[in-house]
Amino acid sequence: MIAAGYSNERWTSKIVADFIHNQFGITMAPRTVRDLLPTLGLSPQMPVVQSHKHDDEAVLEWARHTWKRLKKSRKSSAFR
Repeated sequence: MIAAGYSNERWTSKIVADFIHNQFGITMAPRTVRDLLPTLGLSPQMPVVQSHKHDDEAVLEWARHTWKRLKKSRKSSAFR
């Protein structure tokens, strides 16, 4: 939706209704849009959002070392 001038990539029924009005001059209630989309084979979608601070290497490092250590300590403390 950013390409269409909206501030984010979320396609809410209200935004789609606004987009239809701006593009085609047709006024539709957001509820109507929400009911219409499934008949067109579409469903509400949320964009995949990832932090700009995300670091794949740091995640893998955490999973390899920290998570294994935490998992082991939990197993050993479960029977105390």
